[in-house]
Amino acid sequence: KAQILQWCETVFNSTSHIRMRWDALIPMRRDTIVHSALLLNWVFLNLPIDGLKPENAALKEGLIFGLYHGTL
Repeated sequence: KAQILQWCETVFNSTSHIRMRWDALIPMRRDTIVHSALLLNWVFLNLPIDGLKPENAALKEGLIFGLYHGTL
């Protein structure tokens, strides 16, 4: 959890030009990663979640699915 929140802070404190230099980041995700970090930060601060696990659904779709089906 702490690593994920730290990663979110790194994204929040970066600029588009800085993110452009991140090798692992696809150029088209340079600006949308901020939205993902905001959502991830909110999830970890407001829901009883301690970590992440790989899934077939993306975070946004998985969160909506879980809330809809009452599995969160």
